[in-house]
Amino acid sequence: MFFIAVPFLFLSSLTSFGAEDTLFFPIDKNNVKVLNQSFEYKLIDKDNFKVGDVLMNANQFELHIDPENRDGKYKIKFKWPSGMITKGEIVLKDNAGKIIWKTPISPESLKIEKSQIEQRGDIYRTDVATFETESLDEATLKKLQLYPFFKYCIQRTEELTSLFLCSKDLYYKEVDKGFSIQSRDSFRRESHVEINGKVVGEQGMIILQSKKNPVSMKALLLSGASIEANTRLTDVDFKDFYSSQEGKKIFVRAVGAEPAKEELITKREADGWWMELDINRPIFYVKGEGDIPMRQEFIVSGKPRSESLKVPYASTPSLKTYSSEETVALKKSSDYSLSVYDKNSSLRDNGTSYLWTIKNLAVGELNRGYLKVKSKDGEYVAAHDILRGKRHEFNAKLHIPNTAVSLRLEQWITLRWGWALGYDHYITKGASEPHFSITSIEGLMRFTPGLHYVDKSHGISLGYNIYKADSVSIGSPTIGGYLVQAAPKKWNKYFQWINYRIKLPLGGKGNDFKLSTAYQLEALLKWQTSTAAILELGTRLESYQFQSELAQSSNYTYSRTLLFGGISWLF
Repeated sequence: MFFIAVPFLFLSSLTSFGAEDTLFFPIDKNNVKVLNQSFEYKLIDKDNFKVGDVLMNANQFELHIDPENRDGKYKIKFKWPSGMITKGEIVLKDNAGKIIWKTPISPESLKIEKSQIEQRGDIYRTDVATFETESLDEATLKKLQLYPFFKYCIQRTEELTSLFLCSKDLYYKEVDKGFSIQSRDSFRRESHVEINGKVVGEQGMIILQSKKNPVSMKALLLSGASIEANTRLTDVDFKDFYSSQEGKKIFVRAVGAEPAKEELITKREADGWWMELDINRPIFYVKGEGDIPMRQEFIVSGKPRSESLKVPYASTPSLKTYSSEETVALKKSSDYSLSVYDKNSSLRDNGTSYLWTIKNLAVGELNRGYLKVKSKDGEYVAAHDILRGKRHEFNAKLHIPNTAVSLRLEQWITLRWGWALGYDHYITKGASEPHFSITSIEGLMRFTPGLHYVDKSHGISLGYNIYKADSVSIGSPTIGGYLVQAAPKKWNKYFQWINYRIKLPLGGKGNDFKLSTAYQLEALLKWQTSTAAILELGTRLESYQFQSELAQSSNYTYSRTLLFGGISWLF
C-alpha cells in the first residue's frame, strides 16, 4: 500500500510553515548532492557482523534461567545486541527450528545499555538489551533438557519488513545443585552472507533506487548466530540546511525517516527534525523500514548558505489548495534579491513585498515552487511547498437486502465550502410500500479548512430533497452533519477512513401529503486503493413517513436498514 501515500508522504510538514516562518532551502538545490540510500554489511569474523552503523557480537547473546521454581514458573533473562531490534517478540526454538515458547517485548520492557566503539574514524553502535520475565513454565524447561541444543531469537514481522536475530546454539547442563545454560559454536565450516537469495562476499553495499526494490539479507556466522533482514528504503525530504559560522558543520532539517542514531537529532519540530554533521564527512545512517540502518551520504560541492540568510513570508502562506496556482507574499530585504527559477513561477514587486505566484500545480500532488535568492555569499535556491487536492468525488453504491442504487457527485470549491448532488433509486419494495426515490442538492461547510480525504473533517450541510413515492412528490429543506476521520494506523491495511453522516429533512408538502417524520443515518469504512479510487462498505438507517391530509387517502411509510458497498473516484 506504500504507493498510495507517496503524494501525501510529507503532509506533516504542511501543518505549520516552520519555526522561522520562512522559505526553506532544499539541500539538493544548493551545492549539495544527496546520494541514494544504501544497505551495507560486513562479515568481520566468526562472531562479529556489521549492518550499517550497528556492530553485533554473537558473544553478547546470553540466556540465564533461575533454578528456583516460583509456583511452577521460572525467571528467565535474555541479552542480545539491540542496535536494530528492541520490539517484537522473543522465541525459544528447538533444534529443528520449531517455536516452543515466546513472549512479546517492547522498548519499555527492556533495559538497554548504550555503547559505541570507533574503528578507523567510524563510530559503531554496540548497544545491548536485557529482558527479564517470570513466565517460563516448568513444561517448557523440561523440554529444553531433552533437546541436544536450542536457541532463542528476537524477531519482528511487519507489512514491509521482517527481522530475525538468533543466538548461537545453546544447551541445558546440570551443575552442582542446579543447572545452567551453556553455548557452543556450530559445526558450520564457514560464515556466509546471502543477498536476495544469492551468496555474496563478506562485505558489500547495495544502492537502493526506490521503495519498490526490497533488500533481503541472511547472514550465518561460523559461531552459529544468525541474522535475517527484509527491508527497503524509507523516504526522507531534506528540506533545509545551513553552515555554522566557522564553516566546519552543516545543520540539516528533514521530514520523514529519522537518523538511526537518535543522538544526532539536535532539535525536533512539529514538521521535522534538525541534525548536525561534519562538513568534511557528511554521512549518517537513516532508519530504513523496520528501523534497519541505511547509509545516507551528501557531497558538498560549494559554499552552504549561512544561517542569517532567510526569506520570510510577509503573510501566512497557502500550504494547501484546490487551485492550479497560488500567490505567496514575501518580505523585501537589502540582504537578498529574488528572481524566478523556472517557467512555473512569476514574481512581481508591489512596493512593500514580493508577490510570488506558483503556477501549474499538479492535482493530487505535493508541488514545490523554487526561487533564486542572491546574497553577498552567492546564489541559492529557496522553495515553498503546496499540496493541491482533488476537489471532485463521484460515488456509486449498491444497497442490500432491499436493492437500491445511490449516486453522488461532490465538489469542493474552497478549503471550507463545497456542494453535492445525489440520487437514490429504490429498486425492490415490499407489497405495501411505494416505489421510492430521492433527489438531493446540498451545500457543505467544513468547520476547519482542509483538503478532501487528506485532512480529517467535520461540518454541516444545508440542502433540499425531493422525495417521490409513487405519484406523490414532496420537497423538503434538509439539515445535516458529517464527520470524516482517519482510521487508527493498526487498521490501515483494511481501511483508512471512517465516515459518519446524518441528514434530517425539515418537512414539506405536496400532492395532499406532508412529510411528517424523516431521517437518514450512515456509517462508512473507506479503503483507498490508489490516489484516485476508494472502496467503501457501510450501513444506512432511514425512515420516511408521508401523512395524507385527505381522509380517504392512506399514509406511506418507508423504513429501511441497509448494508451497502460502493466505489468513489477522486478527480
